Amino acid sequence: MSVASVAKAISGAVILSAFCMPAMAGENVLTTPQATYAAAASIQLIPQGDIEFDHHPHFVRVIDFNHDDVPEIVYLLTATNTGSTGDATNELVVMSKLKKGDKRGISPYRQSMDDREYAEIRKSGYANDVQVHIPGEVYRLESTGDNVEVVFTSKENSPICKRLYDQGGKPTTHCLPLGTYVWTYTWTPGKLKRVLCQKASQEKVQCPPGS
Repeated sequence: MSVASVAKAISGAVILSAFCMPAMAGENVLTTPQATYAAAASIQLIPQGDIEFDHHPHFVRVIDFNHDDVPEIVYLLTATNTGSTGDATNELVVMSKLKKGDKRGISPYRQSMDDREYAEIRKSGYANDVQVHIPGEVYRLESTGDNVEVVFTSKENSPICKRLYDQGGKPTTHCLPLGTYVWTYTWTPGKLKRVLCQKASQEKVQCPPGS
């Protein structure tokens, strides 16, 4: 994904280098446009294929999970999917602030052509830390104090969660029963943990295995 694609991913916003300087200068005030720029900068590194391409950040939020006055960035990563056999990209992503010498902001290849993309990441001051797949169409993502709440709908014929059926016609447990769900996550470095699963009616349900 080119630098021009980054601008497109930020809905055509004009992002100047000085605009992102507070994150690099040690100031902990982070605006939503700055957070969106950071998300788009990291998305540049995702390879684009014939089946899945055009990755974009949505529902970008700024949350200080551990109350250390250094906020994290949370967003939903999606992509155009033309029909893969696996689940389409629909990831809840947490970005954390880069530290001095952080390898997430350095190209692993010397004199690589993608160092320009890594320069954008370094300028944003943030990089992806961890992500988990959300098995339904997300229509709300909000901060609830030191947690993030994801509201999504599980549908029958959704590319986000491919329903597989055994010979008896029973669906696998890979996807949730149809309906709208609210999952609440907490974050610690390198890990997103579900702490509450419920339906939109606020009825608590058992969280499926996994994150």
